[in-house]
Amino acid sequence: MPGWAIVLLVITSPVWLVMILVILSALLGIVAALFGIAIAVVAVMGALLICGVVIFGAGIGSAFAGNPAIGIGLMGAGLIVLAIGVLAVVLVVWIFGGFLPWALKGICKLCKKPFNKRKERAAA
Repeated sequence: MPGWAIVLLVITSPVWLVMILVILSALLGIVAALFGIAIAVVAVMGALLICGVVIFGAGIGSAFAGNPAIGIGLMGAGLIVLAIGVLAVVLVVWIFGGFLPWALKGICKLCKKPFNKRKERAAA
């Protein structure tokens, strides 16, 4: 490497070093946001499943307590909430099992790409 190139790299290092750090920080932020969304979906899924069971149980209690129409309505609402909770379970499995690993592999490929080119040049 010629001397002028080394001097140029040293002089411009504050610029390209900051740019590299900004890009890596943005990628880390994207991964953290995806993980946070996945955790939020897990929390909502758990809340939906628990609320569905509670509402269904309240419907059974209300049906036997003397208000069968309200009890049947509550049981139906509980089953609807349980169905939405099951759909959330499917979404969680899709996020943690499919999308998140795919996104992480893609980001890792992007980070390794510049280094692989250097290795190919060195081997040639």
